[in-house]
Amino acid sequence: MADEPITVIFHLAHASRDSEEIEASVESLRRRAVEMGFSPVGRLDFILGDSDILTADFGIRFLQPDLISLAPLPLAICSFTFTLPDCDQIEIGLSTWHCEDEDQDINPTWRWSGTVITRHVGLFTDFLKHGTTVGIESTITHDEGVVNEPEGKAGSGPSE
Repeated sequence: MADEPITVIFHLAHASRDSEEIEASVESLRRRAVEMGFSPVGRLDFILGDSDILTADFGIRFLQPDLISLAPLPLAICSFTFTLPDCDQIEIGLSTWHCEDEDQDINPTWRWSGTVITRHVGLFTDFLKHGTTVGIESTITHDEGVVNEPEGKAGSGPSE
């Protein structure tokens, strides 16, 4: 555990285009959060389509101040929330967006990015490592370098 909180940026990706596989993978990650004792852990939400996304709590972030224009919306979102011992609620999952390049190897259909400020970088990394068992690749970076990269890529920096 770090002495001072560290800003951690994480990126998740899953190459599948099957929404049932995505839902099962994110649910597995959610169950891992419960097993690791993170509390509270929210329910799994799978939201599909513009109207459902905009009426869900998740959709508020896409509304512009003028309440007329919208930022680009994802096609679907599969996510949940949890907390680490020393930080606010973290929202994590996978979402899919319109994409010009349909090559899954270069541009995975499902992805997620976020930022966490925590002293528990190792705990967070261990949590995300579970995702690799269900097809979720993760990369975590902070001011000391890359902590975790997708399988098969050489990492640099500490592996707390």
